[in-house]
Amino acid sequence: MKKITTVICAAAVSLCTFAQDANPAKELLDKFASKMKSHKSITAEFSFTLVNKAENINDKYQGEIVLQNKMYRVNLMGAIAFCDGNTRWTHMVEEGDVNISEPDADSEDVMENPDKIFTIYEKGFKYKKQPSVTNGNRKLYVVDLFPKNRDNAYSRVRLIFDSKTFAPDEIIYYAKDGNNYVIDIKSFNGNKTYPKNFFIFDKTKHPDVEMVDLR
Repeated sequence: MKKITTVICAAAVSLCTFAQDANPAKELLDKFASKMKSHKSITAEFSFTLVNKAENINDKYQGEIVLQNKMYRVNLMGAIAFCDGNTRWTHMVEEGDVNISEPDADSEDVMENPDKIFTIYEKGFKYKKQPSVTNGNRKLYVVDLFPKNRDNAYSRVRLIFDSKTFAPDEIIYYAKDGNNYVIDIKSFNGNKTYPKNFFIFDKTKHPDVEMVDLR
């Protein structure tokens, strides 16, 4: 699961470019990141699909992410992560366990530091703007990101976002092992405000869970 959540996180905005293409791609990526940071919060519903054509795999999962300042709540693949900025609770629903830990400010795992999906492009990637595409009456920008580190598990990350709102539309990770990870944003809202307790695990609602303190 950690590999997949890392995918969601990194996938969400890796952006860097070859020298001759640097200005147009970086301008778009900077606008994207600036727009994301301007929202009161970010609430997104998405589908996450693992595709491997050689192995005939096409597994789809539904997820939701809420970000507000340094607080977040992520629901994906049977796990719900809560963080109030100081403490992280990871509720493994089927197992009935809740792991308690401190958030890692340096982690690029979406379950630990999901706000980095909007700034991860700032280091470690080259990037190149691709021709725009359309979806209905919407024009979408397309930027490909290429890891500078050849040992990276991914050969390329494709970021697709709306040309007017700069809201993310789709993120695709192309892994070297033949797996592709597709994050399709179903809904996006930047205007909601959440109380702090929304980002804190409430044990009174789950009296039977086992609390495992890993701090």
